[in-house]
Amino acid sequence: DVFEKEKHRKQMEGKVLHSELRLKQAQAIAHFGNWEVDFSTGIGKWSEEACRIYGLAPEDNIQSYESWLSFIHPIDLDYVLKETKERAEALSSSAMHHRIIRKDGAVRHVISQSEFEFNKEGRPVGLYGVVHDVTETIESEEALVQSEANLRLIMDIIPQSIFAKDYYGKYIFANNHFAELHGLTTKELINKSVRDTISIKSETEFFLK
Repeated sequence: DVFEKEKHRKQMEGKVLHSELRLKQAQAIAHFGNWEVDFSTGIGKWSEEACRIYGLAPEDNIQSYESWLSFIHPIDLDYVLKETKERAEALSSSAMHHRIIRKDGAVRHVISQSEFEFNKEGRPVGLYGVVHDVTETIESEEALVQSEANLRLIMDIIPQSIFAKDYYGKYIFANNHFAELHGLTTKELINKSVRDTISIKSETEFFLK
């Protein structure tokens, strides 16, 4: 019976270690880290991925509220302090998008979410949450916006008239030269059909008269 219990204990330990490994791997893939703070000690424990996001070694997983604030980007600090104070007074969950600066000077965009932990009497005894590194997503979106702006600039420089329509015959793009042929602006053409543009032009000429 003793041997069977020991065998069962080792099997359970193996399953726990396997689950912890898979959790660490999943966090690394998704760039999600988790953390928790015990109000009785003021000590916060960060997961390996949370440490990695902040540019820390895995063994530096014991952090405080003050040390966390030291990573917040100076421009975002007032917003983070205000949001943190309001959520603490209301004892409600929070979600913030802000930037951090690692010790190596690298700036990262993160989304921090937290929840209060309460005891049986309903008193807050701790705080736990996750941090999600969204830097690549933000940079990709900014690059896409800049690329679209550059493309539109090039299209407007080209002397030829260029336009594009969707399945329903509405303009989804038109450069300035094409819009000028209709006596309209590019803004007036977008999401309009040929019939709509004739109507817009007729109304404009009517009011000008």
